[in-house]
Amino acid sequence: MFLLLAIAGISLTANAVSWWNGRRTAKVQEQIDQLEAELAQIRGADAKARRILIGKYVDRLRELIEQELATRDAIATELATCQAKAHAILQQRFGSRERESFLQVVLELELALSRIESERAYLTLLKATLSGVASGDSAEVPTPAALQLPNDFPREGGLVHFDGDAPRQLHGYRLRVDDWSGDLDGRAMLFDVDHRKHTARVSTTGAGLLEANLLDGGGAIAAKVVSRDREGIHLQYVGASLLLPCRGAQDYSWLTPESITEVYPEVWTLQEDVGRGSKQPLRVRVHPRVEGSRKYWSPILLSVEENRLPKLVKAYDQISDGSLQAAPWRLHLLDSGQVAFSLGAVTLVTTTSGEQQAFVLDDVLFGEPNPQVSIRFHAALTAFVPGTDDDKEADRTLFASGS
Repeated sequence: MFLLLAIAGISLTANAVSWWNGRRTAKVQEQIDQLEAELAQIRGADAKARRILIGKYVDRLRELIEQELATRDAIATELATCQAKAHAILQQRFGSRERESFLQVVLELELALSRIESERAYLTLLKATLSGVASGDSAEVPTPAALQLPNDFPREGGLVHFDGDAPRQLHGYRLRVDDWSGDLDGRAMLFDVDHRKHTARVSTTGAGLLEANLLDGGGAIAAKVVSRDREGIHLQYVGASLLLPCRGAQDYSWLTPESITEVYPEVWTLQEDVGRGSKQPLRVRVHPRVEGSRKYWSPILLSVEENRLPKLVKAYDQISDGSLQAAPWRLHLLDSGQVAFSLGAVTLVTTTSGEQQAFVLDDVLFGEPNPQVSIRFHAALTAFVPGTDDDKEADRTLFASGS
């Protein structure tokens, strides 16, 4: 049921997927090429012709900005809906390993929504400058490259670098330093970004936490041990509160108060990163996650009736080709509501079974076209026949409540 819910929570339209992957549509690229050609004419024209050409160029650039804003408005609405569904899914009970995988998806959704909100604010500001260009008040004519969001433009969870202390303003946004330390050599995180008031807050601690978090569980944090209680070991990283859970009083007995140790983040959402453990400590571990969760997903149980085994064997023969062994599955939702796993020319059509706590194979299709919208991920499918010994030995911890 988890993957079905995940698909419902993060399914995106083709436009949203293209934006997520940083791709422009052919139509937008054609408009940009035309604007670049017009800009070359402006630079080579005399003063009189230049004024006429600038007016036409600005009108076309404004149209493109409005078009890009409309596209982002639609995608932002879609991402916000997906994010709300994703947070609702997190309230469901499922195993710790698949929870980590899904938390990674939630984090990426939060970062995507933050980025698109920032793009909308930036394009709105850019559009406002065009009147000065058309009237001749501005000496500089913006190029189509100006449509690209600057890397340091304020966004929620944005990582920036400052030479020296944090400035008072960044791209017209007033900055307020929440905490500052030289430990990260000028790197900081922006948060509490208000695109209407043009304000943002700055945190060094948040940057350290987010950087470690974005390394998919492999970023070490040098934290100081504070105390131990029934919850576990409490640690401090600059201004953030961390918690290393313990099952017994003797766990990690070498970690004594005031000692410094390296710990690794569990997958934290952006909300948790920004909070820096103020409401409840951020959970950590003493070892990095094995192979993380961004690239590899946990094994998936596939229930197969005996009469469908021949088709499954045929599918296995096709995908066991060397070129496909390291390829990711494409996960997508069919119009029928069934969940499909596609790899190469093979598509496994499944439904979810709460009773079996597994996906049930309904059919195997060959030579189907690639889905327009899908989620790509690496996973192992563990097949079993219901009622057999394989069924009894199948690992159901994926669908159990995490401890």
